Amino acid sequence: MKIGVLGATGFLGSYFLRYLVSQSRYSIRALTRTPPSRLGYDLPGIEWSHGDLNSRADCSKFIENLDFVFHFAHVNTPLTSSRDTLSDAHMNLVPTLNLLEAVRSSGRGVRIVYASSGGAVYGRVTAQVPIKESELCNPISSYGIQKLMAEHYLRLFSERSEIYATVVRISNPYGVLLPPDRTQSLIGVSASRILRGLPVFVYGSLNSIRDFLHLDDMCSALECCLNYTPRFGLINIGTGLGTSVVDVLAMLERELGPFAKVSSSPELDLSGLPDWNVLDVAKARVDLGWSPRIALEDGVARMCQLAIKQKPK
Repeated sequence: MKIGVLGATGFLGSYFLRYLVSQSRYSIRALTRTPPSRLGYDLPGIEWSHGDLNSRADCSKFIENLDFVFHFAHVNTPLTSSRDTLSDAHMNLVPTLNLLEAVRSSGRGVRIVYASSGGAVYGRVTAQVPIKESELCNPISSYGIQKLMAEHYLRLFSERSEIYATVVRISNPYGVLLPPDRTQSLIGVSASRILRGLPVFVYGSLNSIRDFLHLDDMCSALECCLNYTPRFGLINIGTGLGTSVVDVLAMLERELGPFAKVSSSPELDLSGLPDWNVLDVAKARVDLGWSPRIALEDGVARMCQLAIKQKPK
């Protein structure tokens, strides 16, 4: 089976790429705008393709002989996407449409697995119960709107029998340290700041509830999509459990010691962040035969302990 990965050097894409390599049973191609010789990746067995999703020709070349394309490529976050909505659309929706047109033109049965957002596409909900895929979507940021528009185009192309597509609405992934200046991914960014002796930024309320999913669970769910056969599918990938920001910070404090907490910069627009978001994952259990296995406290402890061991003396 030959698998392509877009956004292969980003947070989710790079972790999934390593996961695929570790399985030792896939032929893997990854697209990057940076010449592969300058990436510094030491992963064996990857065919690096130098190109850009803004080029239809590069998209067509990339999908040659592929069975699946996992699409993680996205620019901006819920906190930054609404600053320039025209730019946001050009950087995210247009490249995805280039990919879909290339797949349609190829006439081959390439299945696209699209990494959507389990938080941003739903927006604010009226009842605090786990959100089903059938819930009305009401995104409150350009980020969420771009993700939802991509979903609709995938569905449209699929209904016209032009492509095969699976949309996975992923909750809040964690499991590795992330750059301390990122404005997305609470756990990985906060842990990184704590280890550097920096204060932790809190975006929104400490009482906000999120559904946190370990990256290993995310990867196993995505691998299950390789055996998912409907022409178009839409599935939540999360835990079904909500945890407050204050409780997550308490977990980090137990593992890494006390740290300062400060409010986020007033220059950031927090209106695009819902206060409550927990995903119903019953469909993933039935359709994919998948369930999350890593409890949040265990996953946070594992990440922190590994980070402490790897921290330079």
